[in-house]
Amino acid sequence: MFMSYKKFMQKVGQKRGQTVSMADLNWMEFDGIHYNEDANEYHAKVSLKKEIRKGFTFRGKHVVLDNTMLNHWSQYLSIGIMVNSYPDLMDAYFFVVDHRTTYIEPCFADIPVDFHIKLLSTKRKTKKDEISFLHVLGKGQAIYRVDFVIVKEEKDIMKYYHKKHSQS
Repeated sequence: MFMSYKKFMQKVGQKRGQTVSMADLNWMEFDGIHYNEDANEYHAKVSLKKEIRKGFTFRGKHVVLDNTMLNHWSQYLSIGIMVNSYPDLMDAYFFVVDHRTTYIEPCFADIPVDFHIKLLSTKRKTKKDEISFLHVLGKGQAIYRVDFVIVKEEKDIMKYYHKKHSQS
């Protein structure tokens, strides 16, 4: 096992701010993230927590998972893989600079979703990193490409953008 759910929540779930996407993160569960060296891919079978799933209702019996929730799950699984692989990124800022979605068929609330995750590229730099992932969900039900810029320190870059956007 590459990373357990408990370790994932310690490294990712408890280190991020209070946002809507964090609510989505706290609704998911899985046994672990596994790495298949032959396929060069990570895998996690993700599902809604039982207590959340029981409260889900929408137009009948078959409840579809929201595309936004699946987007958030793919982003946080990517972050989990990165902070587990590179401990120096534990407190870094992860900015999604591009997230492409190909949504083909629905994923359902009562069926766990297989996430097959490939690390497409990694560019480690001094002040920032650039990393891209490809997520294939289920049997090709959805495909997400997530590109991150990761900033390790708030000092220079964050101050620059804050100043830039606070001036009228």
